[in-house]
Amino acid sequence: MMKRNLVLAVMLGGCLAASACSSDDDTVAPAGGGSAGTAGSAGSSGHGGSAGSAGSAGHGGSGVGQGGESGGGPIGAGGAEAGAGGAGGETPVGPVFADSLNAHDVLVITADAPALKHLVVAGTDYTKTETAIVTLEPAAVGDRTVFADGDAVAVSSGGLGFVLERTNDKANLLEGGKIKTTFDLTVAGNASDTVTNKAYVTLYNKTLLSVLDLTAGTVAKRIDLTEFDVGDKDGSSEISGQAYDSAKKIAYYVLARIDRKSAVAPDYQLQCTTNKALIVGIDTTTDSIVDLNGAADGKGLELSLAAPESLELSADGKLLMLVGAGCYTGGKLKSAGVEVIDIGTGASTIPFDAVPHADTLYHLNDLLLVGGVNALLQVADTNYAYHWYPLNLSNGTLGVELNNVPSGATYDGKDLLGVKFATVPSVVRYNIGTDSTTKIVDSPWAGTYGTSSGSALVQ
Repeated sequence: MMKRNLVLAVMLGGCLAASACSSDDDTVAPAGGGSAGTAGSAGSSGHGGSAGSAGSAGHGGSGVGQGGESGGGPIGAGGAEAGAGGAGGETPVGPVFADSLNAHDVLVITADAPALKHLVVAGTDYTKTETAIVTLEPAAVGDRTVFADGDAVAVSSGGLGFVLERTNDKANLLEGGKIKTTFDLTVAGNASDTVTNKAYVTLYNKTLLSVLDLTAGTVAKRIDLTEFDVGDKDGSSEISGQAYDSAKKIAYYVLARIDRKSAVAPDYQLQCTTNKALIVGIDTTTDSIVDLNGAADGKGLELSLAAPESLELSADGKLLMLVGAGCYTGGKLKSAGVEVIDIGTGASTIPFDAVPHADTLYHLNDLLLVGGVNALLQVADTNYAYHWYPLNLSNGTLGVELNNVPSGATYDGKDLLGVKFATVPSVVRYNIGTDSTTKIVDSPWAGTYGTSSGSALVQ
C-alpha cells in the first residue's frame, strides 16, 4: 500500500487489516512522515500520516469488510506509531512505537448470522472520527457519533458494530449509530470462568486478545499469546488477521512475527528473519490455545510468506487464505504473494507469487473472497495509489484492474459498500461485475472528512 522502500509490509498494515487506506483520490502517504503532505494535512490516505499526524488510523482489520481503510498503519497492521514525523514532514530515523495497545479488530463469538440491513461508515480528519449509521433500504442516514480519536475504525462481527479507538485504547459497542458500551482495553480483567456472550479484541502492540463480556459490559480477561514471541525484538508478534469457524468453535489468528525495528533509514525495508509467521487457533468454548500442528513441534501452523495481512476462511472450513506483503534480504523483496493453508494437513500452497510482479504490484494489502475460487486482491503501486484486481485462486491469474471500488469497502455477499469522495462524500454500492457504483446516500457525516476509516455491515 505504500512505497516499498518505506516498508509497505511494515508501515501499512493490513491495512493488517484491517484491515486498507483510502481518501478522495485513493492514494497513500509514505510511512514515517516524510513528504506525505504539508504539516498538519492528512497527506492522502494517511498510511504513516503526514507531518504531525502521528500515523493516524491504521489497518482496521482485514481491510475490506473488517474496518476498512483509514490511514496510518505503522508496522504490519494499524497503529499510530509510524508517520510521527515532525512539522514540515521530517523523516524520523526509524519506526516509533506507540504506547497504546492498538486495538486491531473484533470477533464476536456467535453462531448466529443475523440479517444485515445497516451500514456504519466512519470518516476521519486525523484529529477526530465520526460514524454514521445508514439504513440500506429504504436509504436513510441515522444517528451520528463523534469520537475524540483520529485513529479510530469501524468494524463489525456477528451483526454487531464497534468503533475501536486505537490511540485511546477503547472499544465501543454500538447500538444503532450510538454508543451502547465503552470498554477500557487497558483493563486486564480477572474472570476465571469462560464468558459466554463475548467478543475477542486483538491488541496489535501486545500479543494479547482482550475478552469482552458483552452482557456485563466489562473487560473480562485477556488471552495470552506471548508464548509465540520467542525471538521477537519489537515487543509483539503482531496479530494481523482473524477468521472464525463457528462449526468447530475455533478462532484463527495470524501472527506476523516481523521485526519492526529492522525498518530503518534510509530505505525502511522490513528485513527477513528466521521467525516464521504463524496461524494459531483458540478454542472459543474454553479460551485455550488449540494445537493445530498435530504430532509436529509447536502449536501453530507455519507460513511460507512473510508479513501476512488479513485472513479468510473457505466456506467449507478447510482452507485459510491470506496475503503476505513480504520482507527484504539484500534489498530484494522475498516471500510476498497469496498463501493457502490446508488446516487439516498444514500443507501450504502459493497460488500467486507477487515477487516477479514487484515493480507493478508494489505492496499486497488485502484479499477478499467473493465466491468459489474468485477473490479480489488489493495492492498499492509505486505512487502510493490503491488498486483492486480480480484474482483466480485456482491458477493465480489476475484479471483486469477494477477502477471504481469505494473507500473503506465491505462485502455484503454480492456487492461492495463504501464511500466515494467527490464534491461531497457519498455512500455507494459497487457492482464487481460491471465495475460501477450506485449512490445510496450523500453526505453521511455532519463534519467534513476526506478519508474513510472503514465501513461495517450490522443488523
